[in-house]
Amino acid sequence: MNEERKKALLQEKEKIAKELAEVEGSSTDFGDDIEGGDEETHETEAINLKLALKTNLKNRLHEIEQELAEDK
Repeated sequence: MNEERKKALLQEKEKIAKELAEVEGSSTDFGDDIEGGDEETHETEAINLKLALKTNLKNRLHEIEQELAEDK
């Protein structure tokens, strides 16, 4: 792997790690208001989207780490 590719992977790894930390730290609680029946639906959708995003970020991070490890 050339140095340019390695540098790009390391930058992407850092960016993904930061984004993953933000996603893991974000809240999906929309409060306790029981007036609107959509609140639980919105929370469920937010949780599912957050889980999917975390999975995608972790998968890409793993791919980057594998590629970097193969270069050693």
